[in-house]
Amino acid sequence: MKTMSRLLVGVVLLALAGSLHAAVSVSRTQGFNKSWQFINSGYEGIEPYPTGYYKDYNGDGLADYLIVQKSGSGDLRAFTINTAATGGDKTYSNKTAGRDFAATAGSSVPDRVFTPRSPASDLPDLVVYSNNSGGTNGSNFDTLTFRRLDKTNTAWPTEKSKTLTMPFKAPWAVVWPEYSYDSDDYPDFFVYNSIAPKDGRRFVLTLYNGRTFEQIWQKTLALHADDVYSEVGGYAYSYSNLVVNELPLLPVGRIGNGDFDNDGKPELVCYYNFGSVLTGMKYTNCITVLNSSGNPISPYGSSWTAMDPSSTKGSPLLWAARADYDKDGYRDVMFIYTYQTIPNATAVPAFTAYSLKKRSVLFKSTNSDLGDTDEERSMFNTIEPLGCPGNGCVDLSGDGKIDLAVFRNKNEAQPLAVGLFHGVGGAGRKIWLTGSSSTVTGYERVHMDANDFNYDGVYDFALVKPPTGPAAPTFKIANTAFQASGISIGKTVNYTSSVTGSIGTDQTFFASSTTIGSFGDMNGNSQRDTWAGLWWELVDEDQVAVKGGASLVVYNTPPPSSSSAASVFASVDITATNLDNWCPAPFIYNARIVDGYSFVDNDKDSVTDDVIVYYDQALLALNFKDKGIYAAAAQATTPNPADGGTVQAGKPLRWEAPDGEYAESSFQVYLGTSQTAVTNATRASAEYKGDIGFTAVWLPRPALTAGKTYYWRVDTVNAFGQVTKGKVWRIGVKAPTNAAGGDWLMYR
Repeated sequence: MKTMSRLLVGVVLLALAGSLHAAVSVSRTQGFNKSWQFINSGYEGIEPYPTGYYKDYNGDGLADYLIVQKSGSGDLRAFTINTAATGGDKTYSNKTAGRDFAATAGSSVPDRVFTPRSPASDLPDLVVYSNNSGGTNGSNFDTLTFRRLDKTNTAWPTEKSKTLTMPFKAPWAVVWPEYSYDSDDYPDFFVYNSIAPKDGRRFVLTLYNGRTFEQIWQKTLALHADDVYSEVGGYAYSYSNLVVNELPLLPVGRIGNGDFDNDGKPELVCYYNFGSVLTGMKYTNCITVLNSSGNPISPYGSSWTAMDPSSTKGSPLLWAARADYDKDGYRDVMFIYTYQTIPNATAVPAFTAYSLKKRSVLFKSTNSDLGDTDEERSMFNTIEPLGCPGNGCVDLSGDGKIDLAVFRNKNEAQPLAVGLFHGVGGAGRKIWLTGSSSTVTGYERVHMDANDFNYDGVYDFALVKPPTGPAAPTFKIANTAFQASGISIGKTVNYTSSVTGSIGTDQTFFASSTTIGSFGDMNGNSQRDTWAGLWWELVDEDQVAVKGGASLVVYNTPPPSSSSAASVFASVDITATNLDNWCPAPFIYNARIVDGYSFVDNDKDSVTDDVIVYYDQALLALNFKDKGIYAAAAQATTPNPADGGTVQAGKPLRWEAPDGEYAESSFQVYLGTSQTAVTNATRASAEYKGDIGFTAVWLPRPALTAGKTYYWRVDTVNAFGQVTKGKVWRIGVKAPTNAAGGDWLMYR
């Protein structure tokens, strides 16, 4: 049974997610049996973090489900509910474990629950974070309190608590990633002020030990000398925003290692943009990279590196440490300038690939490739085409380098557009771009990496044409193949929601989609399935959401050559009606699968196909009526080092994943010094080291002991929870060397 190891953690909330008084009901379910439902009552909504299967507190053999809710007054409650399939409602009153946290504005306001997990445990901890803010978004505060709960006690008493005092009042951000910086194998966390105060013009970044909450180090980062705050009429008209990201450590050769100095710990990317009326609200964008001790790595110095001059128009609002574009073995970053609307300023490229390790631009887009005007070049995003499942970035153009999928959703000024661009090998230049092509006319949303619709081993994208009104809201979804020569629309599917309405006086209709993804073969017809989250709402003249509907739709995805149509075989529609007319639009948080790989068997029918559909006012546990015959994944093969070989202490173990689309969704690793114990080990055994996801590489933590002989086993788990036991392999261990190679992989 999957547990919290696959929790959806760190999702960015909508500004008002969970802050709606609404009447919620399930208006239609087809193709699903309902195991249970939890519909919000009393609190404002259900937080999307953290939700997931957690611990079996009532001993029925089923993991209970963790839910976190916040009230309008700032109170927070975290609890688990029994997940037995009753077909009815689950409520807070029959929780199996949990605790309430009251808010006192200006003293203690609970903000969220973090779930750090030690590699030695398959169950994450629960840490409640509070601060002394006024309880509103953007509040300044200077006191942070962390409470680790005793998860072995159903009352969740405080196991350890620590209050931290910041050097000044500001909106302090807390980031709790997944790596340890002090070699205790427990994830540590960062605290920093996202806005630099006018009187100090500095950011303060502090690393804390995740177990003890004690400070490991603290660094002060002054603003770039060119960034000067300004005031107009006594009001500040300057803006600075800091973002700190931990670079993940991954095997060299796939998407790049984030350990630039080869110390086995990830580096930190610090980035901020600054705008001021003194420069006409043009932006400067600055970056630096710190090592695990908080010091700038070479070639970065003590001052920020400015990405562009202050005369540029547009700010890179989006960025991600995405891929190894130049194939040097290290992770690079992509900056995306989403708008170019500031008059009398220098135009910026829509996207720029940047080598963090080398501190240099790798390539950037050419404006003429995207359009003739600022408006035409605005709002583009980019992502790398991926092989499936999880086989890294691909080269569609054949130039030996990673290509880029460039896209823009329809907006008020410009139509939807999709394109393929070169990466390093072609200096970021256009291969093709649809623009206003009739092929995509009428479609408004692009969903990249939706599914492999033409069965060529590369994830394709889906296009969505939303309905025009609520009387019979029909969405059209097009399966679109992504190829070197252009796009081709294959099968399409229409879905009409059972949630209907009529547009009243001074009301406006909105409809869209948020997520589309692949599902494997849920109904056993040897076709890939796709799921889509859809929504619509009515908004009045005061921008208050009056009524809306959210749908989760699952449909068959036959290959283009098949005579079979794409057809919906399972769906659920949710109705929400605003009760107190105070919540601004949009209020629909799209219905979606909490985690497409966390299938369980709550209804105990021997088929692991129960999924959770999340909506900010409801959780629905559903299982498919059509029960597919799910082929078990093949065994993992080709261990590296080979069976009987030797590995250097501190280096990872690798293997080959089974062939075949959706053959595996995760791997479970076992390790020990007894061949018999490893052979017979189960998830309850000491030899079990965890479910590590679909990456076919694992770093033992702590490091293996030189001179010893170990035995290890890798079980494959398919997308439906079925486990295929692996062979047992033997390895010897030799002493580590100090040779650099960037081949570290922290436990993930």
